[in-house]
Amino acid sequence: MEPKFDPAVVEVLEAFGRRLAASSSDAISADDILAGLPALEHDRSRARVILEQLVSEGLLDERTRAAETTAGTYSLTGLGRARIEQRKRPDDD
Repeated sequence: MEPKFDPAVVEVLEAFGRRLAASSSDAISADDILAGLPALEHDRSRARVILEQLVSEGLLDERTRAAETTAGTYSLTGLGRARIEQRKRPDDD
């Protein structure tokens, strides 16, 4: 049985956040993001599942569809930005 949480999901979301914050564009190619993530760079099927999960959870918006590849472009949604900011803040325990 696979674990329900894949840490790579957070890694991909945060990578989009860093790249979009440093860019004048509002959408980035997933291939550009994945090239900087060694764990996913060569595992395209897993990367595609992660991208689909982030889109289905409303954290990324798919701007251009890439069919069964990871070549599409994506942007962060307001919820995605909020989730990244929430992870940056220290816990209020």
